[in-house]
Amino acid sequence: LNILRSMKRVDRDTYSDLVAGAQFRYHTDEHHSLYVEPRYAFGEQLFSVTAGMEFALSEHRFLSKRNQPEEFKPYKALALHGGLNYLFQARTIGDKALFDLCAGISGEYHFSPYSGARLSAEYAKLSNTTVSNRLPMEYEFGYVNVSADYMFDLSTLLAGYTSSRRLDVALAMGPVFSTRISDTNTLMAAQLKKSALGAQVSIPVQMKLTENLGISLEPRARFFGKNYAAQGVVIAGELTKMLDAQLGIKYTF
Repeated sequence: LNILRSMKRVDRDTYSDLVAGAQFRYHTDEHHSLYVEPRYAFGEQLFSVTAGMEFALSEHRFLSKRNQPEEFKPYKALALHGGLNYLFQARTIGDKALFDLCAGISGEYHFSPYSGARLSAEYAKLSNTTVSNRLPMEYEFGYVNVSADYMFDLSTLLAGYTSSRRLDVALAMGPVFSTRISDTNTLMAAQLKKSALGAQVSIPVQMKLTENLGISLEPRARFFGKNYAAQGVVIAGELTKMLDAQLGIKYTF
């Protein structure tokens, strides 16, 4: 039974519904598991799917490993990635998709079991139909983004360090510089700043295929100032927000 409260519904702000669902879980190792949970709400007749990850804290017999962890050796990693950009925009009209492709490269240096640093560069294309001065406008902009992140290893924090772990999850955050290098709507581009400095936070997830090669998935949120519309959004008094997810290959050496 779900009991929800909405701040924006005009007909009712609190309602309950009977929900049925199932959870399918895959344990990648002793301390991590991935799950998919489909749900169906009978009253609203809504179907949803939730995907996520669970951490299991170490048992008492494993705590000694956290106090006397495996010897850590600093390492470097190179990642090639691509994925989808998703654009938050309240005034979108028409049927054009909010998804565009992006691709990039990043280099990492991990200097402790918990900490690392990363420098990334990427190209992202963003296109949509928006409203400007009450008129619909189509646009397609190309951006180059350069970012620097501090990376904190969540898996090591919760389960101790081990180099043999198949699945590793981290938290990354840092500044990002974005600049527009191409546009198809010069009238709209003239209303927007060409470059801006913002902040980003992401959750890099890596699954090892071999000792040196792995697959990475990284959902990420970026925030720019309220007067900056780098993503083609003009919303006065609010942050410019962008959410994306990238899938890539990571090589550790």
